[in-house]
Amino acid sequence: MLSQIPNLFGKQSLTLFSQIAETITTEYVEDITKGIIEKGYAPSFEELMHKVKELNNELSLKVVWLRDNYKIERGRKAARLTRGCKKIINRSVDDFLRTVKLVATT
Repeated sequence: MLSQIPNLFGKQSLTLFSQIAETITTEYVEDITKGIIEKGYAPSFEELMHKVKELNNELSLKVVWLRDNYKIERGRKAARLTRGCKKIINRSVDDFLRTVKLVATT
């Protein structure tokens, strides 16, 4: 999927990454939800932190790809793109934790 994406400008890249992050975060939430339904109880703190680390790592790898692709196409680094992607990753992790907390308490 990622290799088929055309060259993008910074804002378009951020929008794309935001959509990618939302999709990946939703998949992680669904995975936790399925686990709660199957097991009958919420994951432990360690399991939850392991998932957060996995989510963060997966999103970080996508940022590296996006940033490198931008640098190749534009011929320069993209500090704003990097900062914007970091904010999106932080927001995604926060959304993940908030949603899992809601699911686990209901």
